[in-house]
Amino acid sequence: MKKRFAILLAGGLVLTLAACSSNGNNLDNCSIIVGGESLSIYESKQDIMSKLDIANLSYREGGPDTSNESRYDSYIYIGRWMQIYFLNNECVRLRVIDVDGSSKLVRTDKGIAPGNTYSQMTELYGDDFETHLYDSGRYKVYRYASDDCIYEFGIEGSIYNIDVYVADQAPVYDYGEEIQEADLGIHNNEHNIYMGKCEDAEIRMVITRTEDDLSATYITRDGAENFFQGELQENSAEFVLNNDAGDYLHMAINTEDNGIISVNGDGQISGNNVALTLNQDTFFPIGEDSANYYSSLGYEAEEAERFAAMIKDSIEDKSAFAKLLSYPISIYDGKNNTVIENETAMMEAYDELFGQDFKEQVGNMFTKYMFANYQGICVEDGIMWFHKESSGDYKITAIHLP
Repeated sequence: MKKRFAILLAGGLVLTLAACSSNGNNLDNCSIIVGGESLSIYESKQDIMSKLDIANLSYREGGPDTSNESRYDSYIYIGRWMQIYFLNNECVRLRVIDVDGSSKLVRTDKGIAPGNTYSQMTELYGDDFETHLYDSGRYKVYRYASDDCIYEFGIEGSIYNIDVYVADQAPVYDYGEEIQEADLGIHNNEHNIYMGKCEDAEIRMVITRTEDDLSATYITRDGAENFFQGELQENSAEFVLNNDAGDYLHMAINTEDNGIISVNGDGQISGNNVALTLNQDTFFPIGEDSANYYSSLGYEAEEAERFAAMIKDSIEDKSAFAKLLSYPISIYDGKNNTVIENETAMMEAYDELFGQDFKEQVGNMFTKYMFANYQGICVEDGIMWFHKESSGDYKITAIHLP
């Protein structure tokens, strides 16, 4: 069983951590190796200063001069890349930042240094850690617990920050408010859209969140829809969606190291077991009319989706398709722009411009829960954009050939 203990955070919040292990061994040595010398938590200020002198490292002493440092009696700065904090003349925190060549001088007792990767961290410390997200996910912190201290690694592609500190001296950060993975994966008061698969079928899913209440729909490429309701659980990245037919989905939110947010899970649809794998595609505000998916952007869902269906149905008919475009229109093939001035020119250039692959992609496209912004609505990762003109008609405004 994991040993658990609490850390008192700013504002009186309590964080409970499990004592983590790597290959079955507790992280007992709460220390960082600096210039060949081992500096440890609970070591005296005098001993640490002596080791810095032996390592021939220049440093400066200071007292608390910011709100973040007010919890400590004093500190030592080594350049811009390391801070050592003391309370009652004992070391309670060792902090390293990836600047000024610190990766050549500093490493943890297990060998991790600034500039190491996530995989190197987990190879040495294991995958039993807590993940903490700050400032809308911009900062990601991995936190390991030992019996007496915390090892913490900040990663943006590679490790840029290492903190080792006494458990009841959790640092106060300037990262902004900590957010839960649920809040990053399912934004509040937003339509959250995901792309992926339900078994072998490609699906597009929207989860609309209002506080903890969820409504969800996923659609397949052939237009079949499934509707669900659910509720977020407090301090959890997992949730369950149900419908009146007895179908259910047990889902979990995961933030990967490359920043991709996934929503994965399994369940039962029409008596069949299913597995879903989805990645976050986009999100935008619910708007005044929550039932109208595009209301915050000034579109009527029924009109926009009807026009998308017209595009899908007309792609093999050059005459019908040509009537759906706003002229002049630019068609980009990855290298060159071709400007088509009018409907007649479009019909003449149609066969040369549009190959079978493009026609099949359009003929198989999703017509609901599409990406939208101030420029309009786009389908299939931007191969085509359309918007509502001042006349009230919807027209295709740009085509990007795959």
